[in-house]
Amino acid sequence: MAPKEELIQAIERSPDELIRVLLDLVRLWQQQIVKPCQEQPRVYYEGNVLVVDTEAIADFNFNHFIDELREERIQELGSK
Repeated sequence: MAPKEELIQAIERSPDELIRVLLDLVRLWQQQIVKPCQEQPRVYYEGNVLVVDTEAIADFNFNHFIDELREERIQELGSK
């Protein structure tokens, strides 16, 4: 059931039911907000070294990723 429908039904039932549904939705949204932030990798330079700070990623080809970044950089430098 969609959150909107769940809220409408809770309003029709009772104030206590409405509060319960609102609390459940807030908890769900908190989990959804926190989870993506933990999974998103940080990419930055430490001196001249490119650092990808993340948890282990299954089925991720780092060599391909580095090649793509290298190619983007070459294109940027070539257009200057």
